[in-house]
Amino acid sequence: MKTENTHDAVRNTLMRELDKMNAFKNGSNKYIGRLELSYGYGKQIGRESFDKKVRWHLDFDKELGVHYNIEDFSNGKRNNSIKR
Repeated sequence: MKTENTHDAVRNTLMRELDKMNAFKNGSNKYIGRLELSYGYGKQIGRESFDKKVRWHLDFDKELGVHYNIEDFSNGKRNNSIKR
């Protein structure tokens, strides 16, 4: 995906991508951070579809900085998943 210049632009891109996937049309559950070394551990960092096949979450790494990840497990996990 292209790099956006503002948080609002990034959030809008995230919402457009999720709308295309149609995974959250009936709602979603909280997605809680699981990485113990992370600031987001034990906190809500995103949302997950009811069937647990699609989720998005706020993430950080030293190269990209703060960003969103979308993970699609509709075709299975590991090598079959799609991560954006």
